[in-house]
Amino acid sequence: MCLAVYLASTIAVPRERHGDPALPSVHLRRVGDDDPIRRQVLLPHVYYVASHQGCGCGFLKEPGDDIASKQANRVQLAQLIRDMQDAGARLEVFACWEGEQGEPAEVTETRTADEIAAEDFRILESHHITLATELVSCRPR
Repeated sequence: MCLAVYLASTIAVPRERHGDPALPSVHLRRVGDDDPIRRQVLLPHVYYVASHQGCGCGFLKEPGDDIASKQANRVQLAQLIRDMQDAGARLEVFACWEGEQGEPAEVTETRTADEIAAEDFRILESHHITLATELVSCRPR
């Protein structure tokens, strides 16, 4: 069974970014209006995000994996996120096992593109991430 990763946005991803040579490990496919994943995200433009493996498994970090390739996948996904945010988009990422697109997320959190690109970050199954341009911590005065 494969991991499915989705990117939802307030703006459409430009067509040339769907197979961008600058991001060879990230491939996008627009999701249909009746896809069950639309129940999990709030934003209107939804894309299936495939890694170099053709699915979301290339974003997972598992023992014995080719960690360098998987890290490159996450770095390229983070770059796409930054580029979209620079264009004014609000974004969400949702990850689940194939066939579980209609199930609610077990983990919901807010992260930045830099955190997704970090070596210690793990995309989890049943994971809903709202993307912030930066995280601001509240400190007592």
